[in-house]
Amino acid sequence: MSELLNIPADLGVPSADGTGNSTMNDVLGNKSDDALTQGALPSVYALSGGATRLVSVQTVDGSATTWTAAAHRLFTITGLVKVRIFGLVDEALTEGNGNETIEVGVAGATAALIAQLADPNTLVANDVWTNGAASTALPVGFPTDWAVVGDLDIDLVVAGTTGITNGQITFYVEWVPISAGATVVAAVWD
Repeated sequence: MSELLNIPADLGVPSADGTGNSTMNDVLGNKSDDALTQGALPSVYALSGGATRLVSVQTVDGSATTWTAAAHRLFTITGLVKVRIFGLVDEALTEGNGNETIEVGVAGATAALIAQLADPNTLVANDVWTNGAASTALPVGFPTDWAVVGDLDIDLVVAGTTGITNGQITFYVEWVPISAGATVVAAVWD
């Protein structure tokens, strides 16, 4: 028990570049304070280990609640993050009169994350919606483009006159924090 009280003040970690990296203490000691913290605050990337996070949200079923011509919140972002998104179609979409469109983005850039789809009727169960040109049956590669977004909602924007009258999509957003305390959470459909 008395050995526990004899812990060296520096925890046995040598000064930077003073060792041969043969033990864990040597490796830790071989890092400068700036390398560990990137300045006064620890790097968010370092704290998170650079790990991405995945959040999902499912739209309402269009047959129960029509997706009206509006911006419907999918995710709420607090702080600054980088994101990429796709939708997995759970139930084929149906729109009323053939002139509806859908897209995913943020206020002021409503098609920035998933380009406008001119014919939502083309989305059928198990399609993956990642762009405005077409749907893709599984398997499909994850979108490669990242977008930087801060303090905004990610919206599914429906345009037209009758809305989407049937169908359902689960959206997945992969994200990494850029600013300390940043979050991405599923929003309540509105």
